[in-house]
Amino acid sequence: MMPGFSPVVLEAENGPVPSSALVHPPETNLQPPLTPGLAGVSHGPDCSLDPLQTWNSSINFRHSGWNHDRRRVYEALRRTGQSGGRLHDFTGCGKHAFVFRSVEDPEVYTLGGSTCHDRFCLPCGRERSRIIAGNVKERIAGEPARFLTLTLRSDAEPLAELLAKLTHDFCALRRTKLWRKRVTGGVAFLEVKWLAGTNRWHVHLHALLQGKYVPREEISTLWLKITGTSDVIDIRIVEDEAHCTHYICKYASKPLDRTVVVVPLRLDEAIEALKGKRLCMTFGSWRGYKLTEPPESGTWIQLGTLDEIITRAEDGDADAQHALDVLRVEYAPCTRAPPASTVATVSTLTLDQPCFSYLPDPEHGSGVCGTRFVKGE
Repeated sequence: MMPGFSPVVLEAENGPVPSSALVHPPETNLQPPLTPGLAGVSHGPDCSLDPLQTWNSSINFRHSGWNHDRRRVYEALRRTGQSGGRLHDFTGCGKHAFVFRSVEDPEVYTLGGSTCHDRFCLPCGRERSRIIAGNVKERIAGEPARFLTLTLRSDAEPLAELLAKLTHDFCALRRTKLWRKRVTGGVAFLEVKWLAGTNRWHVHLHALLQGKYVPREEISTLWLKITGTSDVIDIRIVEDEAHCTHYICKYASKPLDRTVVVVPLRLDEAIEALKGKRLCMTFGSWRGYKLTEPPESGTWIQLGTLDEIITRAEDGDADAQHALDVLRVEYAPCTRAPPASTVATVSTLTLDQPCFSYLPDPEHGSGVCGTRFVKGE
């Protein structure tokens, strides 16, 4: 569950936090230095150094669990000519990490720091999905809801064509009499896969609907009439809040299945085809609802940078060790525990899956994403 949050008041353990010690502003304003040895080096195709090789423990903390796929994404971003700023943010995602402890609940710790918010960054996607899940649960507020999956048959068309058709046909479905009579509003998430058996793209929408009962046969027939090729749909009632959260986090965290990421040509085509496309859309009475609006945070004490906490723990500081015990690097597949030579104590810890919070930045009036871990939660 996403907790209730009140306006943030950042404090240091021994008094107010100096402005220079506060969490860095979000990546839209922050320009962190490049990884060591790369200052002034171009990220273009002729770059001879590897910007993903870094000794920065904060970056390794955040990305160690998906290093191989992260490299694949980075190389695809380069091949498709993405901007230097985007590449810079992608490689520096998570570089500046700070550890905070909740004033309201001292057993709650969080990491705040700079993130890239790139749609193909897995940790950022997971953080975004947690925020969306919390906002969707608040919007539903215990009212009945249904899951709807709409598929689109492919005849080896380019991905861009399939995405355009799916968007067009979903708009047409929402204009039908059945939809306007039965569905009041909701949200839809785009997912892209590659089917190895047919060697074709497979695109579909996962929607969460509010309104009246929608007969499966009727919407299947309607979808076939609109698409001309597809009648495969799935619709079911939302069983409970946990079911809703699992559904949203599964489909809102990333637009691409790993079947796409592992093949360079497919990944390049996906990056180009998805450029400017909305991966999450609201409709009906939900239109305008800000799904990615972070919740208000609580009151937090800044304990120091992640590097400082690691060093203090290695020097025998029990409080720092306890913070690391709670900040288990276990939101797989984004992160693994650091190697024993870096933080020997972290690799043996256990903790359930985290939820995510958002720390407002008092210097800029906005915020930076953070990961909230609660011991035993």
